[in-house]
Amino acid sequence: MFKTNDYYENENFTGLALDRERIKGVDFQDCEFKNCSFMETVFDACSFDDCVFLNCNFSLMSVPQSLFIGSSFKHSKLVGINWTKLKASFQIKFDFYDCIISNCSFMGLSFSESKFVKCVAIETNFSDVEMMGSDCSNTKFEGALFVRANISGADFRGAEGYSIDLEHIQMKKAIFSVPEAMRLLNSLDIVLE
Repeated sequence: MFKTNDYYENENFTGLALDRERIKGVDFQDCEFKNCSFMETVFDACSFDDCVFLNCNFSLMSVPQSLFIGSSFKHSKLVGINWTKLKASFQIKFDFYDCIISNCSFMGLSFSESKFVKCVAIETNFSDVEMMGSDCSNTKFEGALFVRANISGADFRGAEGYSIDLEHIQMKKAIFSVPEAMRLLNSLDIVLE
């Protein structure tokens, strides 16, 4: 359906089923994708600028040298994605609302002011990330890694299950909710009675 060097602007795509396809060098500007399936699809050197994805399945998608600028994902499944393959040197901004983003790797990426709201991010790797000022509210982070990350100013109110190593993280002015914030003490090897 999509050919190399195609350009789409202000297009609406509904019900696409492009599982296990390879899409190379396609640019999407201000497009909307609804109820689409891109399971195990490879988006190679594609650009998504200000696109919206609603109720889509991107499980095991691959994104080598691709860009997502100002795009948002809502009610979508994005499981097992290695986001570190995105094109380097660009400031990335993710907006995930009510999505499943489990078993993903964001390791080493910089995506300040991003949104991970009401998501499930189980066993997801946030090591070495720069996510200052991001909104992580009401997200489930069971088994997620936050090591050597900068989460300064990030909002974790209502978030659950996070395990953050206080000795190896920058978190000035990050916001947490009680009682879940007690989890922050787990990395200090202290006894509370």
